[in-house]
Amino acid sequence: MVPFFAGRIENILPTKKEEFKKFYVDTAILGNSKALELTIDYFGIHHVLYGTDAPFGIMPNGATKQIEQAIDNLPISKEDKAKIYNHNIKILINNIEESI
Repeated sequence: MVPFFAGRIENILPTKKEEFKKFYVDTAILGNSKALELTIDYFGIHHVLYGTDAPFGIMPNGATKQIEQAIDNLPISKEDKAKIYNHNIKILINNIEESI
């Protein structure tokens, strides 16, 4: 919801707005490519992780097909799609392991 309320955040919490861009977010928006585009624009490609909320949403396996279709329909490069699907999470996990 943060990208949708970016204007409010900037006006209500101007000194904290950059803190919100540090979040890592997933793709579990039930197949909404336009929402994913807004998410990428706000957080940056490196902070978007593949996620489906399975098994919730659509039974029995969640919304995996819808979410993958939304990612595949994004007007971004194959490299950026690979970042969403697996590269970003590998980097995040590696950074966490290094900090332990």
